[in-house]
Amino acid sequence: MDKLYQKFFFKHFNWATITNAMKWHFMEPKKVNYYCQSTTYVFNLIIHTSDRVKVRGHCVTWGKEVKVVTWLKDESPEGVAAAVQRRINNLTDLYSGNISHWDICNEQLHGDWYEQKIQEVRFVDGIFRAMHERDGSAALCTNDYDVCSKGSYTAAYKRQAEQLKARGVPLHVMGIQSHMSERVDIDLIAKRLNKLSEAGVPLFITEMDVREDDIKKRTESYENLLRLYFSHPAVEGIILWGFWDGTLRFPEAAIATGGSSIEWNEAGQRIASLWEDEWRTEETLLTTQREQSFGVRGFYGDYSLELWYDGVHQWSQTFVLQKGRAVAVNVKV
Repeated sequence: MDKLYQKFFFKHFNWATITNAMKWHFMEPKKVNYYCQSTTYVFNLIIHTSDRVKVRGHCVTWGKEVKVVTWLKDESPEGVAAAVQRRINNLTDLYSGNISHWDICNEQLHGDWYEQKIQEVRFVDGIFRAMHERDGSAALCTNDYDVCSKGSYTAAYKRQAEQLKARGVPLHVMGIQSHMSERVDIDLIAKRLNKLSEAGVPLFITEMDVREDDIKKRTESYENLLRLYFSHPAVEGIILWGFWDGTLRFPEAAIATGGSSIEWNEAGQRIASLWEDEWRTEETLLTTQREQSFGVRGFYGDYSLELWYDGVHQWSQTFVLQKGRAVAVNVKV
């Protein structure tokens, strides 16, 4: 089943979050007793199988006391600060240069254990700066819940980002978890996205799922949400919090099912048709002159340009179309 899961994943997805194995309590269950084998195995599997799949580092620390690694709670403030620096060093020694996003302090709006323990209200600022110094190629992120699925923390999340920016903290992305377990009101979600975007920091949907037993309602909610997120100018990416009912904590959120094989269910078929058909650019251009230029508008993403003559493949080149960057490709044969 592992091989089936991997085959399905690499066929359909281009971002990965190692959901548990990269968390501190899995990687260092006892002080300076590291267990990195599982994390590194999955990490290497991803980067060596496909050069188009990007990885999110989830997460460096976690602010909620119940999520703090057990042995750390008995440390002195100085011991906690030293342990955090070791954690940063360990992660960057292992994975620096191959992680696209780091979640610096997961769910910080809902927990301030580090600030309370060390008695330093700006302690997490230092984690951002230390990670940026050690892995300058990665985007550094906040990541929180009830900031868009509900309005409980929308204003607080916007204010947190604005304050981090004002203090010169290297914040590059505001992660929005987007766990949906109630009726999805698209107008309200759009209003909250607009409010969060006012902070001037790119938004990224990091843990999207729709927990709905009724497959037709689940399908509709997934499609409506994806269309909203994909169309919003501040949202730079979308990651689903799992897909297969065989591994999900909440199987009522699944978009794929199966035992001896993995297949899209009704919700999966609907949303896969968006990113694999509707949101894909395919153009056939016919030359009529010796020298000719073409202009094409396309969706952001990875492209392959191929030249054919008289039914025979002559040349090809890959390129990436990114926000705010025009791409020019010269073809000489």
